[in-house]
Amino acid sequence: MDVSAAMKAVKTAKPGDTITIADGTYRDVEIALVGKGDASKPIVVKAQTPGGVIISGSSVLRLAGTGIEVSGLYFTNGYAPKGAAIEFRSGSEVANNCRITNCAIDNYNPPSRETENSWVLMYGRNNRFDHNSVQGKLNGGVTFAVILDEERNINNNHLIDHNYFGERPNLGSNGGETIRVGTSQSSLLSSRTIIRNNYFEHCDGEVEIVSIKSCDNIIRNNTFYESAGVLAMRHGHRNVVEGNAFIGNNKPFTGGIRVINEGHKINNNYFYKVAGDRFFAALAIMNAVPNSLPNRYHQVKDVTIENNAWVDCANIQLCVGKDNERTLPPANVRLANNVFYNKNKSDVYTAYDDIRGFTFASNLVATKSGRFTQKGFIETKAIPANPAKDAVQKSSCGAAWYHEPVKASRILSGRKFSVTPSQNSLYKAVQNATYGDVIELSAEGEYLLDNGIEVNKYLRIQSAKNLKTKPVIRYNGTKGKVSIFTITDGGILELDGLAFNNDAFEGKASATAAISPAPVMRGHYSAYINNCEFYNFQESSFSPFKAQKTSYADTLIFTNCLFRDMSGDAISLAAEKDDAGKYSAEYVEVKNCTFYKVLGYAVDLYRGGSDESTTGPTIVIDHCVLEDVNNKERGSGMRLYGVQNVTVKNTIFSNTGRGGASLRFDEASWDKIAVSNCNIYNSGRVSSFWGKVITGPMFAIKPAFKSITTYDFSLQPTSALQTKGLGGTSIGINKKASTIKNTL
Repeated sequence: MDVSAAMKAVKTAKPGDTITIADGTYRDVEIALVGKGDASKPIVVKAQTPGGVIISGSSVLRLAGTGIEVSGLYFTNGYAPKGAAIEFRSGSEVANNCRITNCAIDNYNPPSRETENSWVLMYGRNNRFDHNSVQGKLNGGVTFAVILDEERNINNNHLIDHNYFGERPNLGSNGGETIRVGTSQSSLLSSRTIIRNNYFEHCDGEVEIVSIKSCDNIIRNNTFYESAGVLAMRHGHRNVVEGNAFIGNNKPFTGGIRVINEGHKINNNYFYKVAGDRFFAALAIMNAVPNSLPNRYHQVKDVTIENNAWVDCANIQLCVGKDNERTLPPANVRLANNVFYNKNKSDVYTAYDDIRGFTFASNLVATKSGRFTQKGFIETKAIPANPAKDAVQKSSCGAAWYHEPVKASRILSGRKFSVTPSQNSLYKAVQNATYGDVIELSAEGEYLLDNGIEVNKYLRIQSAKNLKTKPVIRYNGTKGKVSIFTITDGGILELDGLAFNNDAFEGKASATAAISPAPVMRGHYSAYINNCEFYNFQESSFSPFKAQKTSYADTLIFTNCLFRDMSGDAISLAAEKDDAGKYSAEYVEVKNCTFYKVLGYAVDLYRGGSDESTTGPTIVIDHCVLEDVNNKERGSGMRLYGVQNVTVKNTIFSNTGRGGASLRFDEASWDKIAVSNCNIYNSGRVSSFWGKVITGPMFAIKPAFKSITTYDFSLQPTSALQTKGLGGTSIGINKKASTIKNTL
């Protein structure tokens, strides 16, 4: 029978009956399975063939009543227009003693990653979600949530077991948890949910992979494999965490357990090469806010941490998050009979506040020095056994029939297509290209476009070798607000050896950007730009590269590029302005690039707000030159606002930011910012909120501000600074007449 017939059949079915849904694809259906089965004799609704019933389009499943079991459904190529894809309720009726097993959800995302929803919401009591495969969530909202919003949903005794929770890419904001049990408002209620024997692989959505926000839960024998985040005891008391394995393999930002609130027991867990720091640490025990509001940080108190093993983990941290708000250290925390094995470090842990509330007893340690003598710790040479010996293996989890989709790699196809200068010749070549193809501009001249080019795959567009000048790409259409290249979901664009002239033809429009992501995206994108020139972007809102609100790049790399003669920003990554911790790109690198006569920022990367749930953004600026950049009142050469990881080195700021700053930061106290080996000539100061930015030698010649607060620059006695060999760039800066020569 089809799903409509199955819904009718469930209403009249008796305990122990089986209803089979015929294989096929069911689009835009609201499946409501409401019946009266029995916990020991459920009404079973199953696919004719496991995985053969495909639910797609704008479809949802609602499960309610008593003793209903659903098996073998496959949710893909769609999204839930309202609520979650699967809910253990239908209308006002919740589910009790119901089960979903051997099902899969993947690629069930709305058109925009900005749309927030969940994939599974669990209501009622005594329900089970087991042996399911869940992966590929791209939009905002927790993947799986246990709801405790009223009496019939608390003390629920739900069981979440033997599921495979696969890749959840970095969201770039809060709201990317894989499992959440409760909320801050319900955090003092007992859920009694059991999360056991699940396998979490590459769950990188945000810092909290599993977020516990309620009391009396058990998290047991799960495996967290190369997942950038932690199991967080975020709110609530008396939770038990035991027998779990955290395998980081030194992947950045992999984490362990973060501890907040009271009465937790953390026993027999195993942590291997977990690389994260601070909130992502292998063990992070938090400081608290005195008289905290429900959604902030309550004191860690009466917690036991015993018989765990940390092997080659980067950071064990106590009193994490200490600042002007979180001033209350933990109390009555006992660490006993644990093993801390890391011969690359001399210290076992880092403490950021008073640790008199901690007791250490009979912990074995292996350190670099072999002489860690603190009371409660004993040096050992033995590699510890794995106390989480019962942690689940991947082969035991997920739907038996489900196979993970093969992810396309950034590998060239080996096919190359040559294009000559003419109207829309480049446009036509891109339309005919397939994944991994190379399009080569074979001759000098202008490649004209009267439409923007959409890139929805991996493409490389390059100039032919041995051309005397770069091929020039120009827009000559009449439509405004066009990007020459628009990267869409999953697109990867490589550009090499090209020039972009944005000077408008008479009677024609200019492009808004040379490269930009699509305004509506569900997925991520990346761009690699090398040896390119961008010039004549003559409106303040135009940029060679311009991010869109809600877009998110995994990687953006600019090398050996020249940006000149433009009225706006050169690299604009500042579309997210709602100050909620969102940002446009995870990793940005700008290396050996020159910015000349730019009225806006050379680079503008913005992350507003104080959210602490994300890993980025990260930016590296290396061997760059800024000459005559953003000298407007309060302007700055580069603005790196709220960027969590910054390296600026070997860079020259000349006649730049004279009305404000060469570099402007507005960083949080935990951000990692390093500026070193930079030369500042006739330019603004380095502006920092906390004044802790400079970590290496700096040089200033004729600074635009005579008094530079916080920073101690060494003035050069010579009248001119000559710097050569910046990866192919030669620059001369003279005190009397500043000039810049670019020989890319």
